[in-house]
Amino acid sequence: MKIPPRKKDPGATHESPVKTTQNESPAVTLADESPEARSERRIAELAEKARLLALNLNCFKVHPIYFQVPDSDEEVIGFLKEPPLQAKLAVMDMALRNPFSAATDILDHYIIKEESDPRLYDKRPENDAFYIGATSIANELIEMYRNQFKKK
Repeated sequence: MKIPPRKKDPGATHESPVKTTQNESPAVTLADESPEARSERRIAELAEKARLLALNLNCFKVHPIYFQVPDSDEEVIGFLKEPPLQAKLAVMDMALRNPFSAATDILDHYIIKEESDPRLYDKRPENDAFYIGATSIANELIEMYRNQFKKK
């Protein structure tokens, strides 16, 4: 397919592959975006979706779960509802002795299955890496809860 030549902009001083106005910078396409920038943008999108889910589900907060499959562009996405205070206290107590058991309790009871990748809560052996990854994120949430209640 032959691309027709571009008409030269009379106000332009040089030929540019991207047409811009004088005060406008060229748009960055998704293909030009760095992996770090793409990941940050995706995390921001998921944080906004989590905020909207919290409003729709009438809960205090929803936490996104996000990671990429190694050596792939495949994303694994899920959402956890913020547990009530009594559940937080119970898992913080349990986490002192059995941190991953406490994290699996959070994951099993508060994952929003309708909005989450099924591999995050499916306990079949082929999904172990996904389940353990989600459990690790739930464990980080428990640490965050503990840090909120520590004396300063």
